[in-house]
Amino acid sequence: MGRWSKIEIDEILDFNGGAASDIAKYDRIMQHYLTESVNVLSQKLVGVMETIYKAHQSVDEKADELQKTFREITDKQINAYEENANRLIGSNTKISNSQSKLQKFVIFLTFVLVGATIAYTLFTWQSVKATLESNELQNSSIQIMKETNKIQLRTVTAMEEANKIQEKMAKINEAIYGYEHVKNINKSNNRP
Repeated sequence: MGRWSKIEIDEILDFNGGAASDIAKYDRIMQHYLTESVNVLSQKLVGVMETIYKAHQSVDEKADELQKTFREITDKQINAYEENANRLIGSNTKISNSQSKLQKFVIFLTFVLVGATIAYTLFTWQSVKATLESNELQNSSIQIMKETNKIQLRTVTAMEEANKIQEKMAKINEAIYGYEHVKNINKSNNRP
């Protein structure tokens, strides 16, 4: 946690990463907000637990004071204070029950946080997987384009060679049959 608390949100937003930087940017933003939320929830839960603990200590201290007072007063006063003690014990029981319910709720929240963390991890994993697949497709596309360019270059080279051969054939025909005969053949083939 120490390292992450030092990173500012602007630093995350200004990060310029690799080919999938937008996905990574959103991923870092989500990580940042999740970390902030968990920190705030943790601080609040600690505060609630401290309040409950202090209240419990206060009740225990008051119960101890009552026991000392019981020893010092008469039998009649003891009966009256026993009624008050019974009320206090009932309150203490209610506080204990409330604390038990709160502890169960804290445990439930812990499981919810674990579930959310697992869901977030799965989402991140799927995001990384999709990014890797996208990169593989891009690499395959680039390879196909390179191969296509090579084939086109070979086709152009072959066409140039064919034109050179036709020009040579025309010169040979001209030498053999004469210029007028070649001119008539070119007209029939629609050549200048």
